[in-house]
Amino acid sequence: MQSLSIRSKMLLMLIASGLACIAAVGLLADRNGRHTMTAGALDQMTQLRAMQQRSVEQYFGEQTRIARTLAEMPVMTEGAATLSAAFADLDEPAEAEKIAAEVGAWYQKNILPDLANLSDGTPKLSSYLPTSFAGLRLQRDYIVRNPDQADPKTLDRANTGTYYDMLHGLLHPTIRALADRFDLEDVMLIEPKQGTVVYTLAKEIDLGTNLRTGLGAQTGAGRAFARALQSSDAGAVVVEDFSPYPADMLRPNSFLALPLQRQGDLAGVMLLQLRTADLNSLLTNDGQWEKIGLGRTGETYLVGADKLMRSDKREIIEDPEAFIEQQRRSGASADTLKRLAAYKSTILLFEIDTAPVRAALRGETGSGIETATGGAQIMAAWAPVTVGGLRMALVTRQAESEALAPLHRFRRDMLVVAASAVLLLTLASLAAAGVFTAPLRRIMAVAERLAAGEDKARIESPGSDEYGAVAKGFNRMADRLTERQAALEHKTQDYENLLRNVYPEVIAERLRQGETAISETLQNVSIIVIAIDGLETLAEDQTQGSTLARLNEVIDALDGAALRHGVEKIKTLGETYTAACGLSVTRLDHARRALAFCAEAALVLARLSNAWRDDLAIRASVASGEVEAGLVGRHRTVYDIWGANFLIARRIVFDTLPGHVRVTQATHDLVPEVTDFQAMPPLEVVGQPPVVTWQRPLALPSGRAEAA
Repeated sequence: MQSLSIRSKMLLMLIASGLACIAAVGLLADRNGRHTMTAGALDQMTQLRAMQQRSVEQYFGEQTRIARTLAEMPVMTEGAATLSAAFADLDEPAEAEKIAAEVGAWYQKNILPDLANLSDGTPKLSSYLPTSFAGLRLQRDYIVRNPDQADPKTLDRANTGTYYDMLHGLLHPTIRALADRFDLEDVMLIEPKQGTVVYTLAKEIDLGTNLRTGLGAQTGAGRAFARALQSSDAGAVVVEDFSPYPADMLRPNSFLALPLQRQGDLAGVMLLQLRTADLNSLLTNDGQWEKIGLGRTGETYLVGADKLMRSDKREIIEDPEAFIEQQRRSGASADTLKRLAAYKSTILLFEIDTAPVRAALRGETGSGIETATGGAQIMAAWAPVTVGGLRMALVTRQAESEALAPLHRFRRDMLVVAASAVLLLTLASLAAAGVFTAPLRRIMAVAERLAAGEDKARIESPGSDEYGAVAKGFNRMADRLTERQAALEHKTQDYENLLRNVYPEVIAERLRQGETAISETLQNVSIIVIAIDGLETLAEDQTQGSTLARLNEVIDALDGAALRHGVEKIKTLGETYTAACGLSVTRLDHARRALAFCAEAALVLARLSNAWRDDLAIRASVASGEVEAGLVGRHRTVYDIWGANFLIARRIVFDTLPGHVRVTQATHDLVPEVTDFQAMPPLEVVGQPPVVTWQRPLALPSGRAEAA
């Protein structure tokens, strides 16, 4: 058959079709049509279910990766440790009664009435209030007295003068930016020993509460915290199932929890609150069911081990009032109806106990037709979804009447054409078309495998007809694509390596993601400018080659010291070396690191000076505060910094005595433990008021600064 032309194959098929019995066509077509369409509809259900299953697993996988990424950031590890210590220092029993009265009055007005409307019982104030004075004070400062009650996340400092408030002002903007970047609902930091919530991004009423005892221990957040502490794997992310969360007006919440390690010790536990809207968006295709083939009656949903939904039904999204009225007629409890009306969500409020759900919860994957309440036939495909030890059932379903609507039309058409010879020719043509397109489907299947990343996908035994020629051409094209893809990946890797050699890691990553104009204003940065005296003597006393080697040794030594102290090199120009601390990575101790780096730089230069018998010395300056940074230039782009503090640091270094470091007032205020600074006369800087500076000799550092 492979040696025949396509036309010959079509003729043979038409002749064979002409010999078929016209009397059996109708019955055979109907039976096979129903079987094929049913199988096709179920296959479509299965494909949609598999797609949604991958989406759900990828969503939780991405959230887990985000949690691990955040847990490795100093702003979380250091924040948990320092905020826990600052929280403990807030205990002032003399003010407890006054603060408790103010917070309690706010609860009576803003919290308890809403909770009462969502449940049958009367909520007790004592069950929700923090049990410690420090917790009450935090709720008063950051919730009760928050000027932006609509969006309490915007408050960086409560201006209470406490060490906690100062730390909160430093950490909160960074955590808020990270939450916006990763689309997180809430970020919580928990002190591990007492289980106190020492920080929340959302500033809900769980701030300052205890997750080990009382109401907090019975919540999803409390269970996630306890499981994270019990985990034997320090890097394991705990996934806590949905449950009503009192701090969010009893809305169903799901949490991720991860221990925070700081130098090998447990600094705290981080909790991330997941957005239910994100999961619903995946399962409903943003409310566009028909676009993915689910028509007017289809939907995909998640069900937990308790048979309660973990996503929203299509009916409540499209017409919540009609759905709630339907549940009222079905005998739903008053408490359930209240929450359905308040949340417009079926999560934990609607039970689905069907055969597909039970099969999926048993770990089975399959498809079939089920009989729904009222006798309607439903086509469904199901599979288990396991996330962080939690097993849920994923079901994709559609009414059989809608899924098999083409079958009914096919039957009517068959009755019209069954009595004529045209039917025989039509069927023969359809059969011929099937044979005609089979090689094409074969080529398309291999093309899909190639597009999916299987670079060795090729068409085997292409034959000698026209399709064989097409297949051979396709194989040659696939070989070329594979070769080009390999070359492109090699060049991409070279490009990424070049970016990381030229720019800081964070900037290189942003460039790799496609950003071309990078410019930002950064707070809490220390700029260091080092002027090296004696380089001109080094150049005069050496040959050209040896001078370059020694200059490289000087710069390499300074680069090594910068790396050890978490300082980023910006550039070298002549005898000056410019660097910054806190630029790409936020560091609470950027000023201490800058001074330690200057001290080690002096030690390095002294060692090289003794080894070469040359008179090398440094003068250093440090200016702390705001700085602007970004990419400069269109053709020869460099990463540079500018701004008032950069100009001041560059200006004062040349008025610094050799072997000394000169710092601005802002830097001096950040290192109160350094007491040997000497006040210097104010300096005039163009465009700036007189600059107050302090100077001290550079000595051997007592040790590298700890990571912030």
